[in-house]
Amino acid sequence: MSSSGFRLITLGTVTLTDRHGVCEPTLARRRRKLAVLAVLALARRPVRRDRLAEMFWGDEDDARARHSLADSLSNLRGVLGPDSVATRQLEIALSPNCPLTVDALDLREAAERRDHARVIELYGGPFLDGMADTGSAALERWVEGIRAELHRHWTEACAHQCLALARSRRWEVCATIARRWFDAEPMSSDAALYLLNAIKASATTEAYAAALDEYSHMEARLERERDRALAPEVARLAASIREELATRRADVVRRAAVDVAPPATVGQRSDVPEARASSPRTRRFAASRVASLGLVALLFVTATSFTTQREELAAPAGGFARPVVAVVDIRNTDGDSASDWLEVSVPPLIASQVARAPGVDVVAPDFVREARSVMGLDGGRVLSRQALVRVGRRVGAHWVATGGITRSANIYVLDVTVHDVFGDTTPHRFRVADASLVTLADLAAARLSSFASTSSR
Repeated sequence: MSSSGFRLITLGTVTLTDRHGVCEPTLARRRRKLAVLAVLALARRPVRRDRLAEMFWGDEDDARARHSLADSLSNLRGVLGPDSVATRQLEIALSPNCPLTVDALDLREAAERRDHARVIELYGGPFLDGMADTGSAALERWVEGIRAELHRHWTEACAHQCLALARSRRWEVCATIARRWFDAEPMSSDAALYLLNAIKASATTEAYAAALDEYSHMEARLERERDRALAPEVARLAASIREELATRRADVVRRAAVDVAPPATVGQRSDVPEARASSPRTRRFAASRVASLGLVALLFVTATSFTTQREELAAPAGGFARPVVAVVDIRNTDGDSASDWLEVSVPPLIASQVARAPGVDVVAPDFVREARSVMGLDGGRVLSRQALVRVGRRVGAHWVATGGITRSANIYVLDVTVHDVFGDTTPHRFRVADASLVTLADLAAARLSSFASTSSR
């Protein structure tokens, strides 16, 4: 921008600022003339005089409309410069050297470059907010068309950014974008899912409670403003959060009871490991202990100068007392970026259902993500079988599951491949399908648990 440059702000408000960001006083209260400038600035070709006159002064007679248009153009030239607006007999256009930038044009260009962060930064709100109700049908149609286009660019950028932020575990920024997205589009299930997942991401009791509180606000707002309910998949996510929160709180109560219990005798203590091994909570966290043992084993291999090939040795001949499963990667394979949130939501759903299966342990999804990040295999890339085996061994899993999910005609289809971490057996594959994402996770978990427990005997 030149030293005399101006910027037209059209998103969330309508104003003209100078190069210092100060509102230009001459046109500050003349929103209609700023709207004329916006029409000229966003037009891809010169605009006919009669069209401009109809858009802004269609309720006046022709002579008065032409006079009003000429007066507006004169005011714009007085601020932007005498050569800023080029006129012909029938057409009007901004001059190529007009010292003006426009936020809406910058957003369009950022969207074409797929610079999603810049699109989100530029979008301050609806285009020409408050200008649609002008009494001119032609102007309202034009404003609504541009408004819808820019809003679409923004929501698409929100979807892409939320997915990227979720993959990189930048949950705080993800929550900020998702909340703003949901505020603008309360019917968007994707915005709601990203927001709830971001709030609960730390997996603490406080985080789960905060996510449920947010869900209650969402639910109340939608019922109050739209007389509608949140999407079924959002309600199912909230139900799973509520269940996990209840489990965490029950665990706190149980641990408190254990802490105040009288000391056990020596004979009783010998029974404690067996009792703990059969408890649901132990099954839920057993994978973390197995992962710790895997890391200890790796340190032992390093300390004794074993080679990388020795690290890849098969499992002990006696087998495992309880098989451990890790859900490493679920991919959105239908090519629709609006479904990318499934890549973040489905693995925890499957893992939580596997944790309930008897005789099988599961690695916590956060532990899997942490391991992938440490190994330089974080989200965004498809892993080879060799990489999957490395991840599996790092987290102490015997079986690793990957898959691809598609959504078509309200039916989710999940193709799962199960890899043997300690052997060269052919990967096991199966497919499940259902209209409910939670039921789909249940079906996949049942198949996965059954295969793991049967194949590990």
